[in-house]
Amino acid sequence: MLPPKGATTVVCAAGPVRLSASEEGGVELGYDADALDVLLRVREAIELRDGDLVCAGRQWLSFELGRDGRLPRLHLLDPMGEIHMTLSVRGGSLTLGREAGDVVLPWDDQLGELHLQVLVRGDTVFVQNLVEHAGTWVLVRPGEVVPSGSTLAVGDRVMEVGALDRWVPRDAAVTVPDPDGQTRIFAAA
Repeated sequence: MLPPKGATTVVCAAGPVRLSASEEGGVELGYDADALDVLLRVREAIELRDGDLVCAGRQWLSFELGRDGRLPRLHLLDPMGEIHMTLSVRGGSLTLGREAGDVVLPWDDQLGELHLQVLVRGDTVFVQNLVEHAGTWVLVRPGEVVPSGSTLAVGDRVMEVGALDRWVPRDAAVTVPDPDGQTRIFAAA
């Protein structure tokens, strides 16, 4: 549990991640982006920014915001992180899946039949997860604040961010059910 304006460091096999309580009940993340990846599970449509990396199934995609009349694009990356294929988002949306969608990637057994959707609304582009298993993940940039209810993956460790409506002192007995074996990080709002 993090007290108001408190912070802690979680050490994972991949490296340390600094977690600082935000005033809104979320958590600000600090880490060395060259040594470690922190992923946010997409639960509802979230905004994509230029350069964002998205993980769906075993696929890594890089997002490029359209400029100078160009359409927004997703770049399917190869295992070395190089662009394998470029997908333009035409007509306001693009869907991707293992068996259905605008783009079908049958070789990825971790993708859902229809896995994700990219939506263009004006100048803003969103990614939306369409499956329960495996899910869709977005790389979190150091300094970002993730809201309460977020699920993070740091290396092989999964953490859930929650908010408490009041601060519980360290010496108080608090039992937090943990049925999924996830680490739960609570920040007092």
